[in-house]
Amino acid sequence: MKKEIIKIWKKLHQDQLLGFYASMGLRTTAVTMVGVFVPFYLYELGFGLQSILGYYLAFAGFRVFFNLITTYPIARFGPKHMMAASTATGIVHLALLFSLETHEWPLTLLAAVYSLTNALFFTSYHVIFSKIKVSREAGKELSLMLILRRLGSMIGPLMGGLLANSYGLQISLVVASILMFLSLAPLFFTKEPVRVHQHIKFNGLGRKLLPLWRDWTAISFISLSGLVSAMLWTLYISLTIFVDNTYAVIGLLSTFAVLLSMLSAGLVGRLTDAHGARQLMRMGLAVEALTGIARLFIGSPTPAVVHNIVRAQVEATKSVPATKGYYAQTDDFPGQRIVYIAVTESILIFVRGVFFLSLIVLMEFFDPLNILLYGSVTASLLGLIGLIEKYKALD
Repeated sequence: MKKEIIKIWKKLHQDQLLGFYASMGLRTTAVTMVGVFVPFYLYELGFGLQSILGYYLAFAGFRVFFNLITTYPIARFGPKHMMAASTATGIVHLALLFSLETHEWPLTLLAAVYSLTNALFFTSYHVIFSKIKVSREAGKELSLMLILRRLGSMIGPLMGGLLANSYGLQISLVVASILMFLSLAPLFFTKEPVRVHQHIKFNGLGRKLLPLWRDWTAISFISLSGLVSAMLWTLYISLTIFVDNTYAVIGLLSTFAVLLSMLSAGLVGRLTDAHGARQLMRMGLAVEALTGIARLFIGSPTPAVVHNIVRAQVEATKSVPATKGYYAQTDDFPGQRIVYIAVTESILIFVRGVFFLSLIVLMEFFDPLNILLYGSVTASLLGLIGLIEKYKALD
């Protein structure tokens, strides 16, 4: 009887993961079709670099607020339903981008909608995956998710870049909207992985979080060194190195780098589960810092291509172990998993916001292009703060 129960549970677990994997693959393709090009698109429309960073600062400010507010509908209706809601707001954001040139929407409006989309989606995403994971196989499960997201990140920029280069980014926005809608289908072949109609309780969370300050500080700067650094670097090389056929070139570069990085993702997952996670993450952070410094000496296409390939390889070595530790820690917050994730995400986004604000201020006194370059280097180096983590799952 016990064996039958275990067999049934494994089948349900696999079904949930497969649906989740398929949905994330489609959504990632949709998001990366335009996401990697948004800063350059805004620049093409006449927005200055300070305004573009101001957009991301506003996004961070709204996101801190929305992360906390969206815990209530996630608890009430379930994370899968809120991922569906995030798809609707995501399509609205794409529509605003599509019509930005003609309607001149304020960037704060776009930032607010995009922030709500991400708050609904990523809080739900982390709740689902942290709940359905198998702790002893979390590295493999995360690496498979990474491979599928990388597959989407490979197809998305290629499609988006070629379409944008030939017909304008608006066509990419339309195709991305369709793919985002289709990403909903795989989610609803299985039921919600967590109990719905939950009550949100923030009481006592601060007392539990304070001793874990090393962990949430580490994950904040590990995230900063990846996403923010990459965004600043991509915008910098778009304006200084790949100035012709920018959409196509950046799309192809992103695709090629991601394609090669997929080769190492499976190995990273196995090493993470084989008690080498912390050493792997530390190595990744160190190499990432070195590649950040190398950006200071890159001024032509070939070194930029090599750099992006190395950087893509390194990303998995730090993100898979760090995420495994993060998800394992959610199990220490029974009844407060959603709140713990939302608060941690808010801290993480707050750090990004402070960083963007610092860059905006510096652009008042120094060349904005130099600030983009040195900002991307600094973000890479700040990732080394991730070395202070003490996640129990990585022991």
